[in-house]
Amino acid sequence: MNERFKLYDYRDIRAAWAAFHSLCRNALTVDRPVRRPGSGAILFVGQVEFDEEQYRVIEAAARAEGDTDAFLSFLHGYEGDDGDDAGAGLLFERHDHYRFDLRVFPPRDFDDWFPFGEHVIYSPRGTWAVMTSLERHAIAVGSPRFRSTLLESPLFSSSLSIFLERWKHSRDRLGGRTSRVPVLLDNVYGPEEADRLLTKFGEPRERWLP
Repeated sequence: MNERFKLYDYRDIRAAWAAFHSLCRNALTVDRPVRRPGSGAILFVGQVEFDEEQYRVIEAAARAEGDTDAFLSFLHGYEGDDGDDAGAGLLFERHDHYRFDLRVFPPRDFDDWFPFGEHVIYSPRGTWAVMTSLERHAIAVGSPRFRSTLLESPLFSSSLSIFLERWKHSRDRLGGRTSRVPVLLDNVYGPEEADRLLTKFGEPRERWLP
């Protein structure tokens, strides 16, 4: 395949829609984006897009799942839609979608890259995805092997504690509302595991609620 190309053909966009929705409900990264609760993990990125070292960890995990290329969609604010029997929903279609060789590093090698644009990189087979956020984290969705490959990297191994510490600081120092934190963790990790992780961090569920 070409190293990268933008999707214009409706059949290609439909394929991207189907692959995305096999993993994700929407692209709202502080809400409930994961279609199957418990199939995700939070990655702390530090910015809206991955740097190349972080991206190469994702590439390796994706290749271990059997993919050599991926879709990339700029889906900021996408609330999800069901589409219909004929194809993808209109809300998905209006966004920009690409297919690219995993050897490509998207921010550097895309001519029409959107700086600071929330985006999703995901398997054309619908087996894994990583979704970036303006909140400087990402959500990885996929098999236990895919997630563990990412979290075993020193670049991501402390992701959840950094994520929670940032939200705790927002609550304690800035008076930020943090009720969305347990909601997101319930969706990403599943309710039982979310409770375990929050307790392990030393801030059980009730500490995040109004």
